[in-house]
Amino acid sequence: AAAASGGENFRDYADFERPLSAVSSHAWLAMHRGVELKLLRLSVAPRDEASVAAAVARACPPLRSYSARPGGGHRLCLALAEGAAAEAWSRLLKPSLAREVQRRALEAARSEAIECFAANLSPLLLAPPLRGTAVLGVDPGFAHGHKLAVVSAGTASVTAHATVKPPLPPRGSGSSGGGAGGSRGSSVHDGAAWGEAVRVIAELCDSHGVGAVAVGDGQNSREAQRLVAAAIAATRRGGGRLRYAVVRENGASIYSASDLAAAELGEVPLQHRAAVSIARRLADPLSEFVKIEPAALGVGMYQRDLPAKELGARLDAAVEDAVAAVGVEVNGASPSLLQRVAGLNRKTASALRAHIDTAGELSSRESLRQVPGIGPKTYVNIAGFLRITASDGAPLAEPLDATRVHPEAYAEARALFAAAGIGSRALFPRAP
Repeated sequence: AAAASGGENFRDYADFERPLSAVSSHAWLAMHRGVELKLLRLSVAPRDEASVAAAVARACPPLRSYSARPGGGHRLCLALAEGAAAEAWSRLLKPSLAREVQRRALEAARSEAIECFAANLSPLLLAPPLRGTAVLGVDPGFAHGHKLAVVSAGTASVTAHATVKPPLPPRGSGSSGGGAGGSRGSSVHDGAAWGEAVRVIAELCDSHGVGAVAVGDGQNSREAQRLVAAAIAATRRGGGRLRYAVVRENGASIYSASDLAAAELGEVPLQHRAAVSIARRLADPLSEFVKIEPAALGVGMYQRDLPAKELGARLDAAVEDAVAAVGVEVNGASPSLLQRVAGLNRKTASALRAHIDTAGELSSRESLRQVPGIGPKTYVNIAGFLRITASDGAPLAEPLDATRVHPEAYAEARALFAAAGIGSRALFPRAP
């Protein structure tokens, strides 16, 4: 591979020469991207091209026939046949074989990348949710400030949003991403703008009962974390059990400008929708990450160069496995997740979400029957996948509604508890 002018990002592949067996999958994908951008020129050739061309010539039947005959009467025919064999190799066989080798190598690299995507996707979707508390999402920024959004416990509806503009960090301070750092730049924290930003965040936490803060891991995340830490200390609780977590923000900006975000968050300004997504990712990763375009999730290699259809299929399969493994907390689930539950489709999932938003949280699985479009058969299909929990931590009338036990098996479950001499309060401490 040879880099063209302007290919600084591909300088590792300038004059790149390796045996095919030693070229890794990510290298093939990188070189393919460079070729697509017309920043690299890629060629594949045998190590000893002269020997290969000679072997092609020897394999030509007319050459074998002429070379076996005595005398020199067939020299002209032999020369013509040798020229034809050489041209066949250089003009036809060599380019065709090179294209075939590149095609197979690129297919193998893409297959490995898709497997990498699938392997990293499940842990992302199955990350433990944060139940029973409101969450403040922080989308870090520079000149336009940090965007804030509070989502409620349970239904994860947006209850507040704001923007704060603390002083910018000094140029070259390396404030994008990373940890807390040292005590440099104390002047950054001086001034009315810093104090006002701390006050706004602390007031949002106090007035909305925020129990956790989710800070995006994008640019200027480090300064946002410092600001949040100062705001937590300034709350009426003086911090207490309030903590912040750094959350992946891959794809949040793409989602905020999508039609799906406009439908779900139509009353939330465009610039604050990414903060809502960041907050919900901490509250319920499974429900939120399914909304993100697979290529934007950032859990594989060169996802934007992979077939979107195959990535989407792997995402659907991973979501189905996750739903089967841990179920879906119905009160906080998004329509994008609900429609992936076996037995629900886009229409019934939207109806279920609308029913929760208007009538309030469901208190039992039996209340699923009140949702328009969910009949007896649909109820039987979906009941085992949907869990019921109360956002305020109140006990459920039927504790088994929070488990994977299907309502049809409740009687058997209770009989098993009784045979073992176990009461519901022992298994479910908050049971009535």
